[in-house]
Amino acid sequence: MVEFRKLISFGKSSFVISVPKNWIGKNQLEKGDIVYIEEHGHNLIISSREKESSKPEKKISITTDGKEIGLLKAEIVSAYLGNCDLIEIKGQDLAKKATFMKDILQNLPGVELLEQSSTRILTKDILDIKEISIDSLIRRIDIITRSMLEDATTFPHEDFHESVYQRDVEVNRLVLLAKRVLRSAVLDNNIARSLGLDTFSLFQQWQLVTCLELAADEIKRVSRLFKELHVKEIEIKPFEKLNEMMKEAYLEVMKAYHTKDSNLAYTIELSSKKRMKLLQTIIKKNKNNSVIRLLYHMRCFNGIIRDVGRVIMN
Repeated sequence: MVEFRKLISFGKSSFVISVPKNWIGKNQLEKGDIVYIEEHGHNLIISSREKESSKPEKKISITTDGKEIGLLKAEIVSAYLGNCDLIEIKGQDLAKKATFMKDILQNLPGVELLEQSSTRILTKDILDIKEISIDSLIRRIDIITRSMLEDATTFPHEDFHESVYQRDVEVNRLVLLAKRVLRSAVLDNNIARSLGLDTFSLFQQWQLVTCLELAADEIKRVSRLFKELHVKEIEIKPFEKLNEMMKEAYLEVMKAYHTKDSNLAYTIELSSKKRMKLLQTIIKKNKNNSVIRLLYHMRCFNGIIRDVGRVIMN
């Protein structure tokens, strides 16, 4: 709810403003307490002091009875992103789904299994959100994605698909962790302050990790299609050139991110059309369905590179 307050002159060089009484009550503030004021463009963000007292544990209970694995995964991931301290999974049919449940939980960084029986699984969050560096997570995701890209599109193609698939799983784990931290920072100014992130940086990094997750997914699909494709069915040289252009563009756009170089990101944006032109040329010369599917995913990957550049230019 938006409230309005008037500025009151205070001395010769200051102004004061009153704050709502209910906000004071919710944050357990008293006369003389310190509040934090952060400047973001034309806006000022006022936040309460960081509490020393521990918050009550947040717990959620998820029932497995009659639910598909996909729905259960969505519920568990939602609870994880929502910073639940304890996740309880229970149901009479849990024994049949236990293997799937454990696979899901193992892909949630910082989740520890406390108890397990035929009808109940209990996990606990052991992460300290404030100790996690988003920049470090992005660098780790980037390094893995680079290795995936190198192995997925090598000529002559070797069967690295299983390895590429496993690395995509690791990217997904890191992306979940990054999004959990970013979501927490959006909801809690104390966490955002401890991470040194303002509102725009949180938005920008959310966009970036989403793009990197999509990029890894497309690389995984390209790897699978390369595995299925008979090299003799395609003309190698145009593919090799396209691959090199894609690799170079990805490396350059991530360099632009790490060095905060918006001009380099703009250059990658402009070069997107050259890659698209070559891609369209290869499409016209190939009628094989597997080739067309492969080129579709390479086109998607090119679009993601462009989107990463736009995130950096913002």
